[in-house]
Amino acid sequence: MKRTIAIFLGCAALAAGGPALSEDVTESTAAAIAPALQLQYFKVYSGASCVERKVDERWYVRCAPSGMVGGIWAITRGPTLVPMNGKARTHADDIGPVILGSGETVPVKEWREVFPNEIPDVANVIRAYE
Repeated sequence: MKRTIAIFLGCAALAAGGPALSEDVTESTAAAIAPALQLQYFKVYSGASCVERKVDERWYVRCAPSGMVGGIWAITRGPTLVPMNGKARTHADDIGPVILGSGETVPVKEWREVFPNEIPDVANVIRAYE
């Protein structure tokens, strides 16, 4: 019983203050990350473009060459970039940390590190970009 309560309280704490909260990432932060990530994507695809979008209270960036689904990245507090789909994961090591115009470094972390109790809804985010 004590363990169940502890798990419940831990999940409630994540829900209340976890990285998914919209107030943790501002529109201006997302707008600064998209072009910085695009510069990193040029290492992989010369014609890539990156666009930020808010879906279900969380900010995302999609980076892709024209006509492709591309990589979907969640932006979390810190800020931190989290690759959400296979395209983003494939290039996460090549992309590396993203450096903003202000000189701030935005690290890349795996989904499980940032959202251990959540399953990513990648399909919903991809639909938002269509």
